[in-house]
Amino acid sequence: MNKLFLLFLLTIGLFFNSCNKKENESMENVDLLGTWTLIAYIDDEGEELADECYSQDSLTFMENNTFNYTYYYNYGKEGGCQKIQDATGSWEYLTDKIIKFDYSHGDYIDKDKWENPFEISGDILTLTRDEGLGIYLEKYKKKKD
Repeated sequence: MNKLFLLFLLTIGLFFNSCNKKENESMENVDLLGTWTLIAYIDDEGEELADECYSQDSLTFMENNTFNYTYYYNYGKEGGCQKIQDATGSWEYLTDKIIKFDYSHGDYIDKDKWENPFEISGDILTLTRDEGLGIYLEKYKKKKD
């Protein structure tokens, strides 16, 4: 009876250990590192492709778990396209489908922490955002090295 109980415990332990390895492996296989440029914005009104100005927005994930987000704004004919800011901070995987952005130690105007669901399909990164005004998606294309 003791041997059966010990075998049961060993089996349960191996099961949970294999689940943890699979979760970690899937996060390690995600190629998030590098620079991504904005290609589209999607909300409940549909998809809007990034124009010449907004396609300069970039999100760079670095190996030391820091990031840089460069943001441009189009002021129209009078002001043209201008770089608004370079936001910096740290990032981490919460799961293989959620990234936590921490802007609290960077130059971001709204020093905050965000948890964003994400998906990578080939060289396209889709971030789900909710900054209090409703949920929207941002699509980025990975820059080739």
